[in-house]
Amino acid sequence: MNKKYVDIILVGLVGVITLVRLFLFPITLPKIFTDNFDKKVTMSGKVVSPVVSGEYTFSFNLKPENQNFLVLVRTYEDPKVFFGDKIKVSGKLEKPKPFETNNGREFNYDTYLESQNILAIVSNSKTTLIERPKYSIKRFLFSIQSNFKNLINKFVYGNEGALANGILLGDKTGFDKKIKDDFIRTGTIHIVALSGYNITIVAEYITSVLRQIFSFNISIFGGILGIVFFVIMTGGSATAVRAGIMTIIVLIAKYTGRANIALRTLVIAGLVMILIEPKVIFNISFQLSFLATFGVIVVAPKIIKYISFVTTRFGIRELLATTLGATIMVMPLIIFSTGIVSVFSIPINIIILPFIPFAMLLSFVVGILGMIYTPLAIPFSEILHILLSLILKIIHLVSEISFSVFNVPKFSITILIATYGIIFYFSLRNKKENK
Repeated sequence: MNKKYVDIILVGLVGVITLVRLFLFPITLPKIFTDNFDKKVTMSGKVVSPVVSGEYTFSFNLKPENQNFLVLVRTYEDPKVFFGDKIKVSGKLEKPKPFETNNGREFNYDTYLESQNILAIVSNSKTTLIERPKYSIKRFLFSIQSNFKNLINKFVYGNEGALANGILLGDKTGFDKKIKDDFIRTGTIHIVALSGYNITIVAEYITSVLRQIFSFNISIFGGILGIVFFVIMTGGSATAVRAGIMTIIVLIAKYTGRANIALRTLVIAGLVMILIEPKVIFNISFQLSFLATFGVIVVAPKIIKYISFVTTRFGIRELLATTLGATIMVMPLIIFSTGIVSVFSIPINIIILPFIPFAMLLSFVVGILGMIYTPLAIPFSEILHILLSLILKIIHLVSEISFSVFNVPKFSITILIATYGIIFYFSLRNKKENK
């Protein structure tokens, strides 16, 4: 049978199964939950995520006993619980609701949480430890993440420390509102978000630098090791694993030299992820990872032919093509979601992205040396602080330019789908013609 038809049949089969699971067998809240919305409840269950500290609250995900969905737990006091702990929670049970963002857009918070299988919220809660497991791999990975975060905060203070944790661990809870706004206005929020965008850029840069010293095969292997390390450092979360898989597909394309194989693998991997958890299709992190990876596989190779004037030293030309390819693919979705267009997104990314792998390396070194012998970490932490201060300064200065961003009127999802339909059509048609 023609390979083309095999692909179509495979995609169709997975798609049908996914739709059946999504619409005919939805996960719903039992009546005992829906009848108690806006009331104080007490439930027991297992902690299934690390505790995230926000500006005023702590939060984590709880899997209630004998249930197949999750509950987001919020508390004003550090609950001092860890992944795998069996606990009892008391607080106000709430139903997630959409809310309006600062620029007038409605954010479907309920859909966002549902894409992570979170169907309810317990706010202003009190927690009681029932049982703590002796050991689990997931618990061990999250403890690595927690230890690194604490050590980096110890040696690198202020927003610089938050940025170090952001680029290394994907943790953006330490930033104040002004810094977050600066990232959004400059289109650089991806460097502290666990999506395929930043992991792809970093992996591409690592392989490009290694290629200047070692063989092609070693550079690809080094890139894959870098991705595995990144996933472990972030606690092996589902988001990090998805982004890591997408990025490894990009490196497979580099290794085989056949973008069509990588593209087919990307589609199959995406469909398998949807098959395993259908609601992931509504998760914006998954969407951005898929689109960015497509941009690197299909769009970037076309762009690189038109930027031959850019130097190839230290992989600058490839980095630029990768940045442009990924940006073209994710920009429509970002604009649809936020209503914000960052005028200087591409130039500022080209300026700061070459420094990100070095900053990640320094953050890792500071964490490791901090564990071994504190004085050894101090000089590296000072260098890291200077580098991160420079990055933050550049982002802040650009965000202060009056015309650095402009708002786009809200448009329908039909227009978004049509936009991507046009992009996919021309990308794949040109690919066929080039072949």
